Amino acid sequence: MWLPYRYAFEMALVFALFVLVARRFENPRLNVAVVVVRELAIVMTLYGIWQYVRHLAVTKSAGAIENAERLWDIQRWIHLPSEVTLQRAVIDNRPSMWFFNVYYGGAHVPAA
Repeated sequence: MWLPYRYAFEMALVFALFVLVARRFENPRLNVAVVVVRELAIVMTLYGIWQYVRHLAVTKSAGAIENAERLWDIQRWIHLPSEVTLQRAVIDNRPSMWFFNVYYGGAHVPAA
């Protein structure tokens, strides 16, 4: 189970408050903690936003078919190749498949 967006926002708020309070003290070790906790606050905020938007998308399905059809029409109008066509073009090309697998595993997955 993913961390709910409310908890993520609460954690981000606690981290931000820690940063605000800890900045008042002049301690080199505390400065490292402030930097780490500030990054955690940013990550938890972004995660909370991501989960909130995901929640909205999952609970609101009205119009999904119409939006998908509109997107399909746009793809055909600008003559984008289909996914099947692209797969057939590179499926037997080992260097291409290696590149796309590395890209997906190394860039796309962590970014998501």
